[in-house]
Amino acid sequence: WVVLPVVWVALEYARAHALSGFPWFFLAHSQYRRVLLIQVCDLVGQYGVSVFVAMVNGVLIDALGLWLFRRACGAARPVRHVVAGAAVSALACAFLVVYGYARVGQKATRPGPTVGVVQQAFPISLFRKGAPPEEVFAKHRDNSLPLRGAGCDLVVWPESMLGYGGMDPEQILAIDPLAIDVRTGRRRWTAREQQMIRRCQADVRALQVLLADLGCPLLAGGPMTDPATGLPTNSALLFDRGPTGRIRLVGRYDKMHLVPFGESVPFRTTWPGLHRLLRRFVPEAMPQLAAGRKPVVFEITAGGEGDGDQRFGVVVPICYEGVFSRVCRRLIMHNGRKRADLLVNISNDGWFVLATARWNHASTELDQHLAQYVFRAVELRVPVVRAVNTGISAYIDSNGRIVGTVRGYRGRRKMIGGRLVAHTLVDERVSLYSLIGDRVGDVFAWVLSAGAAVIAMFLLGKRRKSKE
Repeated sequence: WVVLPVVWVALEYARAHALSGFPWFFLAHSQYRRVLLIQVCDLVGQYGVSVFVAMVNGVLIDALGLWLFRRACGAARPVRHVVAGAAVSALACAFLVVYGYARVGQKATRPGPTVGVVQQAFPISLFRKGAPPEEVFAKHRDNSLPLRGAGCDLVVWPESMLGYGGMDPEQILAIDPLAIDVRTGRRRWTAREQQMIRRCQADVRALQVLLADLGCPLLAGGPMTDPATGLPTNSALLFDRGPTGRIRLVGRYDKMHLVPFGESVPFRTTWPGLHRLLRRFVPEAMPQLAAGRKPVVFEITAGGEGDGDQRFGVVVPICYEGVFSRVCRRLIMHNGRKRADLLVNISNDGWFVLATARWNHASTELDQHLAQYVFRAVELRVPVVRAVNTGISAYIDSNGRIVGTVRGYRGRRKMIGGRLVAHTLVDERVSLYSLIGDRVGDVFAWVLSAGAAVIAMFLLGKRRKSKE
């Protein structure tokens, strides 16, 4: 009950960073519905809950060892060892529950922006052609129309739902598909390019009409181009109407933490030969992206017209970024203070759906992805709104409670289309975890990692002595 939590959580911390990190299936994630137990995350992060879960399991293992391993090991652990572990676990549980009651009972919230979430169900497969971009766009546009009159301050579409990319709407509308190249006297665009330009312009005009109908900005995911490298980016784009009513791009955030060997194969510039070798193992259908360089905070006005308007900061971790505490902390915190009131996750979890010609099976990875954001809400004390292709789109309050999800027939949350209106409550609290983490890092996990190293050295020394 001592060794297991220290070593296990040290390995979780290592796994969260090795090869850019894979913080999935942590012990803490099994408790995402236990609201009282997970409030300690605002002190030590999700690693604190993992320690508790591992400690309880360690006590059970020690208790079994009283009789189960007596013959194999020649002696069992002393009974007092198990009793001490059970007592410490009980005290830890009592602390978590009491602290949880105290934090959940605090009145530290105020009304935030009303966010409309649009969810559709388009599975993704490397072996089957997906829906054309114009269909994806049209379905999201049509699914957004019922939000008219809902009082939304922001409407959100999932990641990569905008088919066109590389330019903002004003640039797209300025292109003349029949333009003549003055040097050659020929058409500048081929017939296929002209068709694509017209389709993109039609989508932009439809988006402009939608913004007028909704009366609020639209946040959606789409590809753009990195000016430094010329590579595409995975971007969150905020659209609004200008003074003349024309659509304009008012904000852009490029995903900073790319999925290794999916969105970015390593060693592209440092070791080109190895990069080309590794690139062979990544399907060509998955283009390599450029990473964003800095956090971006979008400003949203809530409260309607007049002197009562309030401005709220919104940050947008894209898909996989939200599973990293350090990435979300970097987005939210700056110089020891919160610079954003709301965390909006846009994601395309169509990859987590097994799609065949006849049926689609939505895996439990969709539920696991949702559970990750429960911990981000508590760690950073911010409400979380998710807009996810194929699900699960949800609103999570700053205490980690899943307030609402997009639901369909018989309560289905995955592989359905639907909408959610989230009346958010922003939290005035600044968590100790985010405050220390912004200046130093995951101190609690560092201490456990150092403890694991000490335990390893102790056991190695003990083994050497026994051999001598």
